Amino acid sequence: MRLTYKDGEKMVILPDNVPVVLTEPGDGSMLVPDAHVIVYAARQAGGTLVAERISVGKDGSVPPI
Repeated sequence: MRLTYKDGEKMVILPDNVPVVLTEPGDGSMLVPDAHVIVYAARQAGGTLVAERISVGKDGSVPPI
């Protein structure tokens, strides 16, 4: 895998068993029963939690933390 960053790039060799994932925008239709999700939330002044973003697995995958 080639990683490119501000000051250059680097080749990284990954074993075959290392999962590589892509994060992309989705929509509410992805929130279906049995979908794996991670909810990132912030506690408000009154103590309630408000979701800032939600990661949803696709095609049976589990989103990385």
